[in-house]
Amino acid sequence: MKLSVLGLGLACAVAAVTGCGSSPPSSPSKATSTSTVSGSKAAAACPRTAGGRTAKGVAITLGDGPAYPVLGMPVAPPAALGVVTLDDDVRRGSLYLHKTLWAISPLARGEITVRATSLSSRAAVGFFNGPDPKTATALRAAVQPALRLPRSSGRWAYTVTSTVLPGPGCYAFDLSGPHVKQRIVFRTILRTQHGVIAKSATRRTTTASQRRFSQRQ
Repeated sequence: MKLSVLGLGLACAVAAVTGCGSSPPSSPSKATSTSTVSGSKAAAACPRTAGGRTAKGVAITLGDGPAYPVLGMPVAPPAALGVVTLDDDVRRGSLYLHKTLWAISPLARGEITVRATSLSSRAAVGFFNGPDPKTATALRAAVQPALRLPRSSGRWAYTVTSTVLPGPGCYAFDLSGPHVKQRIVFRTILRTQHGVIAKSATRRTTTASQRRFSQRQ
């Protein structure tokens, strides 16, 4: 699936958008503890790629380039909250369309092919470019297994697509091209999991602080 290269103005606009009941358990404290452990184990099972602000004019990027995905993360991985939230995405059946901006460095020497894979299930993952499909059937018929990023013209270039995801989980982008062979791993969640991750991160930070304080005594 070839995509047209967008100008910096449009890229920055997209970047601004993307980041530039059952009854309660009888033992809330025990349930919270179990959920925190589960969230912590899930994060550990997904070896997320580190992020930063490498590309010009966009939010948090992932990987070493020369093509960088921008997924709208609030903070850069490996921070605990460096994950993708799916709640606001267009959903068709069990599939989520997550807007993804790709920033292509002037160092790109040729076309780069990107494939997406689920690391937490056998569900298919792909790409979609076009008007929002009306049904899950229409979306499945239009999903492309690969994305082809055009070579940069000597300056930063930007292109937008939707990554089609089957739900929360651990995923990877596999990039290949001239002098490029890279896997970028990221995790997606629903907002209900956000609190669990935040509590887990706070607990680890508190424990580390207490350990450092004890060592000073």
